[in-house]
Amino acid sequence: MIEELHKKYVQERTPEARDKLIIACLPYVKSSAYRLSIYANPSQDVNDLISAGVIGLMDALERYDPARGASFKNYAKYRIRGS
Repeated sequence: MIEELHKKYVQERTPEARDKLIIACLPYVKSSAYRLSIYANPSQDVNDLISAGVIGLMDALERYDPARGASFKNYAKYRIRGS
C-alpha cells in the first residue's frame, strides 16, 4: 500500500497525495518514536520525537531514489529514525 501511495505521489506531486502517504506512514513514525523514547533524554517528550519522525518522513519523500534498490518503505523507516 505504501509503495502504491508513493508512486501516486511521484506521478501527481499534489498535497493530497503527499498527505495520504504521510498518514499511511504514521504508524511507523509513532512506533519508532515510542521505541526511541526509552533511550531519550527525560526532557524529550514522545510528541517531539514523533514530530522529528514526520520531518524525517517528509525528507524521505523528497530524497528517495528507487534506482538504489531499496523500497520506499525501508528507506522511509531509515529516515524516520534520523539516520
